[in-house]
Amino acid sequence: MAIEKFRKHPESGRTMHFLELDSVEDWPERVALPKSPHFVLFLALGGEELADDDVTALAERCLEQGMVYLSVWGPESERVHDLFEEAAAERDPDADADTVVLSEWHDEEPLSQAVLYAVSSAWPASAYEKTCAATLVVVVGNPDAADQVRGWLKAPSRLDAAAEDREDAVGVEEDDDEDSAGDGDDDDLDLDGDDEEEDEEEEEEDEDDDDDRDDD
Repeated sequence: MAIEKFRKHPESGRTMHFLELDSVEDWPERVALPKSPHFVLFLALGGEELADDDVTALAERCLEQGMVYLSVWGPESERVHDLFEEAAAERDPDADADTVVLSEWHDEEPLSQAVLYAVSSAWPASAYEKTCAATLVVVVGNPDAADQVRGWLKAPSRLDAAAEDREDAVGVEEDDDEDSAGDGDDDDLDLDGDDEEEDEEEEEEDEDDDDDRDDD
């Protein structure tokens, strides 16, 4: 599956990317994010379905591909986090405060709030600040959550609103018969094109910014 590119988040300045996978076995052999050899990874998955060896193998691949910050969300996210942390320590046992791979987990926090923190506020150790210009948001094995997150990345204002409004967990076992807000209208998603004009304008601004940097 192809990695989708969205705009830069106004707070972090990092370009947001999205990848939906059926399982961790589908993880790509190569993660190429333009102008960003390193990246912040937000990983939403059900860790209870994964053996430790599978998680460790995934962690090693992500580290090889340039992950320098991990935020993991979902059932057993703490265990997934710990295994990633162990893999990072084994890969670079001499890492210090400037080079360590930072990480966090969210097992009870609403999906919207966890995603918002990753794309707007998470920041890697100082050694990677200049080379980490992207956030890769990955949802594994959850099409409903993937559609929701894709809509948020397309319209960050809706992500802000969802994170502010929601106090309960959402996304893992959401009832298909009910809308996500429970009010008959799913304001979190931008699947109807209402924000298309705004999106195009902001994407053009992002392209202009990239062109300016290339000229420099």
